[in-house]
Amino acid sequence: MIVVMILLMTANIGGVGGGGIVVPIGIGLFKFDAKNAIAISNASICSSSIIRFLINSRLSHPSKNGKGIIVDMNLSVLMLPMIISGVSVGVIFNIMFPNLVLKVIYVLVVAYFSFGVLKKALSLVEVEKKAKEAKDAQITLCGCKTNVPIQQPKAQESELSEFKFDHTSDIANEKKVDGADEEKINKTE
Repeated sequence: MIVVMILLMTANIGGVGGGGIVVPIGIGLFKFDAKNAIAISNASICSSSIIRFLINSRLSHPSKNGKGIIVDMNLSVLMLPMIISGVSVGVIFNIMFPNLVLKVIYVLVVAYFSFGVLKKALSLVEVEKKAKEAKDAQITLCGCKTNVPIQQPKAQESELSEFKFDHTSDIANEKKVDGADEEKINKTE
């Protein structure tokens, strides 16, 4: 039980309710059926959300200079209808479907969201890696930090083809100056 409490605290620190942890632990360790494990998971998510709201409702928003709260009520109002609809459909599914179907749906949903989280994590690692490389490109000269320009790779021939100009058409369009025109130009000078 202490391990479950520590896992839920860790999940709440990350901003997740902990339902993805409670369901498999309830099924695997405590031998609950899927319906009871989901109900306990919903109770833990609800209680952690209420506690997080009460703690964060007193904090001021960092970018609003103390004039707004950290909880975005407009976002809550926008999300609430979809949350209530999803909960209603979920309760109906929990009553209708047998345990095996609920377990399959649970595994598919967790796998889908885990893949999304993994994809986002890899993109963040790539961004942080590029930022670290840019920071490492700074060198110290005379005690001052200066940025060393990072050389871009040379463009391929296909990338430069749109910038090539054909000057033969310009030469063909030039007017040839014959002797009579040269005399007119010399007189005006």
